[in-house]
Amino acid sequence: MENKMKRIPIKTAREIAKSQKFNQILIFGWDREGNITSVATYGKTVEDCDQIAQAGNWFKKKALHWPENECCAEPSRVKKLKEKIKNLQDYITLSNEIVKPLIPLCPAKARSLLDKATERVKDMKGELQEKNEHLQEENRELNRMIEVANTTYKLTVKDINLGEHIIKLQTALDEIEKISNEECEKGDPYTALTRIDSVIESVKENKTCQEN
Repeated sequence: MENKMKRIPIKTAREIAKSQKFNQILIFGWDREGNITSVATYGKTVEDCDQIAQAGNWFKKKALHWPENECCAEPSRVKKLKEKIKNLQDYITLSNEIVKPLIPLCPAKARSLLDKATERVKDMKGELQEKNEHLQEENRELNRMIEVANTTYKLTVKDINLGEHIIKLQTALDEIEKISNEECEKGDPYTALTRIDSVIESVKENKTCQEN
């Protein structure tokens, strides 16, 4: 019978498997002095674990004649996998119990929801089309307003420039008349002409600047 105080560690079997590149390892140990036997197994994958553990149980039972309760070792990874499988099966069973009564209702319910969704999509398309037309009309009106504003601005600027030019011309005429009177009194027509030419040139320069 296996001595619980002297077992071959699973770690030892794992190290041998990795170093020797084996998928499955079964180790049998015997201590002559204490007449102690020990069996350890290791598998690389969960499937390998399960297979080599079953082989180890068979060896303990048939070759070593261990008691039945000592011949049912199960690796922890195998236990965890079986537990997960059981939980999944329980979940599937519970899901089936919930879903089965609803199956007859599904086609009619799905059709009803589909019809409602289709109708809603049509309504939304109509609303969007109407909003789009409204936005287009607002955009056209805005463009018309911008065009009117630009035209008004251009006319206003033109009127302002024209008004300023008229005022400057009037000022120049007044200046010419003043020069004529002054120089006529002095009897110096040459100076009068020179001063008048200067005023006219000033008016021409002003007009050129405005046009530029």
